[in-house]
Formats: sequence, C-alpha cells, structure tokens
Amino acid sequence: MNNINEEDNELIKINNYLEKYFENWLINDIDLIRNCSSEENKLYFTLPYVLLVHAGIDFLGGLICGFKRNNRSNSHERSVEFIKKYMGDVDPVYRENNMANFLYENVRNGAVHCAMYKKNASCTTDPNGYYPKENHLYVNIDNKIIIQVSQFIDDFKEAYKRFKEKYIKKYYKNAHKNLIEMLEDSKDFENLINCLKQNHRIYYPEVEIDISPSQVDSISSSIKIYNSSSTAPPIPSEAVPKEKFQ
Repeated sequence: MNNINEEDNELIKINNYLEKYFENWLINDIDLIRNCSSEENKLYFTLPYVLLVHAGIDFLGGLICGFKRNNRSNSHERSVEFIKKYMGDVDPVYRENNMANFLYENVRNGAVHCAMYKKNASCTTDPNGYYPKENHLYVNIDNKIIIQVSQFIDDFKEAYKRFKEKYIKKYYKNAHKNLIEMLEDSKDFENLINCLKQNHRIYYPEVEIDISPSQVDSISSSIKIYNSSSTAPPIPSEAVPKEKFQ
C-alpha cells in the first residue's frame, strides 16, 4: 500500500530533481574543476566558475519567483532574489545596496554575453594569489569590486544548503509548481527531431539511461538494457530518409 500522499510526493520529486540534476550535474561540475586546479596545473580561470554559479543562482531563484513574469523571462528578478535572500544569509554584504544588481549586470551578463566582465569588476580564482579569499567583495585600489571566485563558490554552495533547509522544506509546493511550469514551457523541437531521424541520425546505445532533466514526475530513472550481443532495434519505417542532407 502506498502511504505517500500528494504533498509528500511533491517534496520527494523536488528533492530528487535537485539531487539528481542540480547537485550531480552543476555542483559536481564546479567541484570537478576545482579538484583539477592545483599549484601544478594552475587552472585558475574564472569564467567557467562564474557561469556555473550564476546558472545555479538563476535556477534556484526561479524556484522561488517562477521563471517568467508577464510571459517574459524574469532572470534578473529571480537572480537578485536568491542573491539577496540566501547568499545574503551567508554574508550580509550580498544585501548591500546594488550588490545583487552588480553581480547580475556586470559579472553574470558580462560573462554570459560578452565573454568578459563589465565595468567595476575584478575577478580572480587563486586563493593564494593577489586577492585572498577574505578580500571577496572588497574594493581594490583601482575602484573595482573584487570577485574572489573561490569564496564566491563557497558562499553559493552554503547558500544552496540553506535554501534547501529553509525554502524547500517549507515552500516545496511552490518550488514544485514553478519547476513543472518551467519544464513544460520549454520549446518543442519535434520537427527537428523528426528531421534527424529521417536522415538516420539515430543513436542506439547498448545501455540507455534516462538522464534528461525534463521529466520531473519520475521519482526513479528508467533504465533500458540492450544485450551487447544483439543488434540495435530496427529503424521505424517512417525514419527511412527520402533524401539525404544536401
């Protein structure tokens, strides 16, 4: 007998989604890069970290605010909300006047749209370099705000822990609703998929694991095993190409 009620089920689903995709993909990607960085390897770049952290901020803010406002993206609103409320809970400096806007406009948007940081930002990763971690969000002698990315990552990861503890446990229904709406609102490229199928661009793995984050309603992932000695399933008749790509 299944004793899980609808509300408990929503909590399970949102937590499973966060663990399976947000933590195993985004958080682990950050940690993998950090673990490769050393005095020997000197992988002290900043853009990959900043892009991943701000993607996480954007997503978590969307679980609070939703992912659209008046049918338009509200990326700025949801990012600022998470920075002020949860990163500000880790360090109050994130709540300072315009700090969240600065991180979104000059750091995030600069990295995403221009492949460089905009005015007033100076970023570094090396925790033992020119700007130590304790100088994160200080102003340097050139009147630029220091983004010590190692500390930025630590603050983000701690903010995520507090978000799960404070928001998800209490407002999981709203988080689940916003997540479902975001996933269902994704554009459908069925015509492109059919085109690729018709041109024999179909991959049949020996082991196929459902790793798509677009299906939040599955509490456990579905796994299909194809015997390695068997041939791939036949291509459906509608997938036979009428003409090849030109």
